[in-house]
Amino acid sequence: MVQFNNRRERIYFILTLVLLSIITYWLSNVVWNMLHNTNNTFVSSLMQWDAGWYKYTIENGYSLEPTNGAQANWAFFPLYPLIVKLFKILTGLSVYQSGFIVSNIFLTIALYIIFEYVSMTRSQSFAFSAVILFALGPYSFYFSSLYTESLFLCLLILCFYNLQRENWLYCGIFGALLSATRTTGVLFFIPLLLRMFLIYFKTSKNLFDIVVQVLKDEKKLLALLLVPTGLFAYMTFLHFHLGDALAFKHVQKAWWRTNGNPIFTLYDNLVFGNYRSKYLSLWGILGIIGSTYLLYKKRFEEGIFALVSIIIPMMSGVQSLPRYFIGTLVLIFAYNDIINQTKKYKWLIVITLVSFNILLLFLWFGGHVITI
Repeated sequence: MVQFNNRRERIYFILTLVLLSIITYWLSNVVWNMLHNTNNTFVSSLMQWDAGWYKYTIENGYSLEPTNGAQANWAFFPLYPLIVKLFKILTGLSVYQSGFIVSNIFLTIALYIIFEYVSMTRSQSFAFSAVILFALGPYSFYFSSLYTESLFLCLLILCFYNLQRENWLYCGIFGALLSATRTTGVLFFIPLLLRMFLIYFKTSKNLFDIVVQVLKDEKKLLALLLVPTGLFAYMTFLHFHLGDALAFKHVQKAWWRTNGNPIFTLYDNLVFGNYRSKYLSLWGILGIIGSTYLLYKKRFEEGIFALVSIIIPMMSGVQSLPRYFIGTLVLIFAYNDIINQTKKYKWLIVITLVSFNILLLFLWFGGHVITI
């Protein structure tokens, strides 16, 4: 097993992985163009589905009325579009070019912190395969598209890295940015609070005493209060912009998302759904299994975050579950842990997953519904 003994070697390895992912997109696009007699750039081919909504938001800001039937860009949180817009202004590049570069910058940072975090909480051997899965594994092309996935991944691993080191203020700051990136970012409040409870639980089993100790610690209390501020800031903007602070939630109905029992949703789609629904439901099942595995291994903060992050999207359906799965970060950790237990077949499994991503990439280029 290759060992990285210094920071420079780890940085070179991460940069190589990002470059390999970009080369994969370029070569796949060349083949796609040959097969379909098209002349798309690989950057434009990567920009599918919601990339159009982010492009509209970057160019026009948030609309006052629905722009596509009942659909509107209020569902898309502001931090990522703001960063890409600033980069576009500074460089003069197109929206898609700017988004591609910004996303890959955040991916590179995320991969480096993932390597550090997994080395710290598992081993460097586990970290080696983990970053390969994030860079080249199934659905990893989201991290290079005009999507929030790379920014969310970067901020989330920074949250967990600082949680592991008990740097409470950084947890709060990165948590606030996380909740300004996607709705589920505010869920980091749960593992943050859980870690604090577990610390005090070692010396006191009285729940009331633990709550009092957390509230008395200014750094911990500040961290907890900071996490939802990104969400609250967006809600404040929507209140003054539209008169509806919860517009991001209400507009979900335009995408046929309504809250329901996630177990019933999963069952109905598995039993009565078409092939697409059954496939997407399998990702939900994998999410629940991965979450349970993390909890079984007493990685409580990772496990509880994984569980709520996969259960909440299932309340409104199975659409985009693979994207929520990989974006949850810790679910990849769970399956990376499992893969590393099968030492004999570890790299065969990793190579198979990387190959599967290339198939998914062609489906993504074609706008297939299982890649939404």
